[in-house]
Amino acid sequence: MTEAEIADWDRYRLFFVVAETESISKAAARVGMSQPTLSRRMAELENHLGVPLLYRTSSGVTMTSEGKRL
Repeated sequence: MTEAEIADWDRYRLFFVVAETESISKAAARVGMSQPTLSRRMAELENHLGVPLLYRTSSGVTMTSEGKRL
């Protein structure tokens, strides 16, 4: 597996933690990462897939229809 493929799998793993916690901040704390870094990783995954996965609100996140399918 290449480093790029590992990075992609890591983004998916992080997405599932965000989906489970419904919060980028809570997910970041769970995985030991800063909130801005995790937010960037989610943006990278969305850019890679070409679709939004999360609706970001002041109270957390909810999944878009694409995020729910993932």
